[in-house]
Amino acid sequence: MTTLEAAAVQRLIDTVRCPHCGQAFHPDDVAVLDQRPDEWLLDVVCHTCLTRGLVVAQIEDAPDTPIDRAEVEELRRFLRRFHGDMRDLLRA
Repeated sequence: MTTLEAAAVQRLIDTVRCPHCGQAFHPDDVAVLDQRPDEWLLDVVCHTCLTRGLVVAQIEDAPDTPIDRAEVEELRRFLRRFHGDMRDLLRA
């Protein structure tokens, strides 16, 4: 996994909270259902209260992070081919 990919996954886990109890999700709580070049569809199940939900994550370039076109295309190709859950994504 490239640094860009790892940072994107970590940002999702760091910023998304359970709407019912407010707990942060763990990597095991998240499954990737679909990926598109500019968004991911995630299935989340809170490990604390077992509330289930769907998250649509918009994938955008961070304006203060210098990344080149090749890195963006690499991430796009990877996400188009990826089929698995969050555990698989973190191991990739």
